[in-house]
Amino acid sequence: KPVRRAVEFIRGCSSLPISSQDIANAAGVGLRSLQISFRQAFGKSPWQYLTDCRLDAARASLSDRDKPVSVTMAALEAGFSHLGEFSRRHHERFGEKPVETPRRVQPAPPARAPNVRAMSSGTEMRARG
Repeated sequence: KPVRRAVEFIRGCSSLPISSQDIANAAGVGLRSLQISFRQAFGKSPWQYLTDCRLDAARASLSDRDKPVSVTMAALEAGFSHLGEFSRRHHERFGEKPVETPRRVQPAPPARAPNVRAMSSGTEMRARG
């Protein structure tokens, strides 16, 4: 239950400047107890879990074709204050630089209108039906 409370707190506040102690306080347990519980549940510390949540948020923002943002804006909005550290961690986790993420997400090809002439020709109709 403390881990669940900590996860809810992290997900709700990941973009804010929070500390490991803030997470432990929100979970209602001591920091060491929370660290042990997180290692058992996720194989990582609460701080690593928070960093992963921030990385996921930044990547989602960078991947959004409908609302493009700069790498700086994505990092800051996700809660990173050190852009070099963000870039390094992003590359470690996803295998690409943050600036490469929007390039990887290709825009959907434009929808093509149906060929009205082909649909109304008698040969096309006979071929279909």
